[in-house]
Amino acid sequence: MHDIFQMQISLNNLTFVENNCYLYKTSSEEIITGNFSDICQHIHEKPEHIKYVRVPQSKEGMWIKMENGKSWETLQGWWLNAYNLAIKQEAAELTDSTNWKWWRTKVDKFDPQNLKVEIIDVLHFWICQCLLMSMSFDDVKRIYKQKNEVNIKRQESKYLVKDENDCKEIV
Repeated sequence: MHDIFQMQISLNNLTFVENNCYLYKTSSEEIITGNFSDICQHIHEKPEHIKYVRVPQSKEGMWIKMENGKSWETLQGWWLNAYNLAIKQEAAELTDSTNWKWWRTKVDKFDPQNLKVEIIDVLHFWICQCLLMSMSFDDVKRIYKQKNEVNIKRQESKYLVKDENDCKEIV
């Protein structure tokens, strides 16, 4: 699984550079190109120098204005939403491969090969979200185990009452 995270980092860097997703303007209006890792590092080290970051919302792209030291949070929020929408779209494509439309059974077919591809597409964008939140595979594994323990306790107690604090200790 560690390899999958590294493969995703390489793919993100290639994709973002190829699509000019990460151009950014400094306080001196200089436009700098970089990949996902480059811009994250620059934003973390010198957030006050970043004035705008270009993201691929439209054919021309969109510039997000960075201000008040919120550079990383603004960019991170935009990408989390973008990846979430991508996951929803891939999940819809996954659904369409299951022949769920009972009124069209003669047209649509259950497509196990495409189901596997769509599941991997969901995983692709899920890993992107993990990376965006600076979660390594080891972080995911640790947090998963902690959350799983909470879920087991909920089931054992019949989950009659939701405890708003039962996940607060997960880190």
